[in-house]
Amino acid sequence: MIKLLYLSYVDRKKLMVLSIFELLVIGFLVLIIYEKDAYYDMMLEELYYLTYIHDVFTQVFLIVNAMFVLFLVMDHDQAFLKPLMSYFGRLKVSFYKYIYLLLIMIFYSGFVMMSYVVILDILTPLEINININQMLYMFLDMMILMNFILILIRHKYKSLSIIILMIYIFQTLFNDALPYSYQYVIPFFNIHKNYQILELYYKICYICLGFMIYIRKCMSYEP
Repeated sequence: MIKLLYLSYVDRKKLMVLSIFELLVIGFLVLIIYEKDAYYDMMLEELYYLTYIHDVFTQVFLIVNAMFVLFLVMDHDQAFLKPLMSYFGRLKVSFYKYIYLLLIMIFYSGFVMMSYVVILDILTPLEINININQMLYMFLDMMILMNFILILIRHKYKSLSIIILMIYIFQTLFNDALPYSYQYVIPFFNIHKNYQILELYYKICYICLGFMIYIRKCMSYEP
């Protein structure tokens, strides 16, 4: 089923756009990390430059990741899924579609992390230090965005998914000015907050709830 969805979803145009997106990821990483005249300064002030690069990387890629999710998921409600649902059943197709999109996001996140480590190692003398917890929170943000688009957006209204992206970008840029309570409603990642394990569990439960709503909506949806 995963292979069938891949063959149905992916065409030459999408592969080209995906390749361009990967090149942009590498380009952004080089721009963030490379400092032409600061190589020896980095050796002297390693902690400062590591913190600076890490913070800029997080701020930029929260937005870049959201753009990737939009590109990936906005076309989820395709006409070719209807005969598949008639043959395999709505539940099976909807479930495997979710797994398919999740696998692509996992591969994308792995590509970003691998590129970050390699470029940091090549262009700087800094000791590589990956914050796995923060990367996990960024990935969970992608899953929340995916759930929102899957639940709220249909093919004939897919341009409205840009509104979800704009809301996410706005809260990413101005989350310090927003009341803390909004994170109970939409628990997106805040770079300036120290998270506790209970908040991670809450976010995972939030994603599971979104998945169940998505499955329920797919089962009851009448085109």
